[in-house]
Amino acid sequence: MLLALAPEAARAEEKVPNLADEKANTQEVQILGWSADEKRFALRVYDLTERWFGDSAPPPACKGYVDHKGEKFVGGLSFVLYEGGKQVGGWRIQDAKKCTPPETARERLAKAKAALAEKGIDLTATGATLAADLSLRAGPQKKGKDTEYRLTSTFPLPHGPWAGTKFEADAVVVEEDVMVKDSPDAPDSEAMPTVRGRAKVQLRLVSGKRSVAVGDLKLGPDEADPGMSWVWTAGFDRALLSPSGKVLVPLVFVRHGDMRLFDTPRILMAPVDLADKLGPAPTVSAPAR
Repeated sequence: MLLALAPEAARAEEKVPNLADEKANTQEVQILGWSADEKRFALRVYDLTERWFGDSAPPPACKGYVDHKGEKFVGGLSFVLYEGGKQVGGWRIQDAKKCTPPETARERLAKAKAALAEKGIDLTATGATLAADLSLRAGPQKKGKDTEYRLTSTFPLPHGPWAGTKFEADAVVVEEDVMVKDSPDAPDSEAMPTVRGRAKVQLRLVSGKRSVAVGDLKLGPDEADPGMSWVWTAGFDRALLSPSGKVLVPLVFVRHGDMRLFDTPRILMAPVDLADKLGPAPTVSAPAR
């Protein structure tokens, strides 16, 4: 017997993306705004549909699927609210797996903005975004059976009490040659060679000769199916600096898949209270009269 879905169920939006899933689809993230006390912030998150390597053109975008730059995109759009490093709210604006009608998207957008306003999010308070230069990749270096890559990024904080302090992100990616079996009971003779990837991202603030660790995150391990071409790497993606320059929210990326189709989800790390790590904000001397 076929059950007819109620209109509300048929139109139910998809879940918002989870910025903690290393195997999620490709995501693009921008800051939407902060609360006045900078304990909460909201993100615009696109979960994008990657195209196959070598495709001459991307799949067509749904009607009305235009990003904040005015460009068409294929995938979905959500607003996500965080308090500290915890996701406390989310609103799906446009679905990724099916087209959301423009009128429905406008209604969802209005509700999401109203909900964020109730939570004290100021959509004009965006602070600054420090984006990584992924070309800064050193390696590979062979260490026994492992191959190691290093990705580094360095930025001066652009504003706030600690403006000019250097933020450093260092990611070490290790590819390990391993032998795997279809099941634990299979004989060793049936093991096949493959590659396993893992990474560690370490974050520091450097002021003069002082270097302070402000976060670290281990990613992986993940391994390829034997015999397949494989892509797996990870590293620092960007950091969101609050309007006052007192809170820093780092994000890292993981790229996984094969040479034809791969995804790049983003992982949100714990926000960094700069005063907690660096001590009281420096005072500025009054100008001489």
